[in-house]
Amino acid sequence: MIEDLEKSEDYYKVTRTLNGEMKAARMFGTALVVIMTKEAPLDLPLVIEEIREGDLCSLRVFDRFESITF
Repeated sequence: MIEDLEKSEDYYKVTRTLNGEMKAARMFGTALVVIMTKEAPLDLPLVIEEIREGDLCSLRVFDRFESITF
């Protein structure tokens, strides 16, 4: 399972995305990264252990100037 997560991290560029957003948060105030999956509803806490292969859709990044609606 760890290997699958590492492959997904590489494919979706998780480290690069998080590093970029942490830098933006320090420079401009704040940012939010939302993990979008096929199965997990956004109104419940994400349980990493329940994410299966193919469930990860995208990482959405919002800065403090964007309005967020789901």
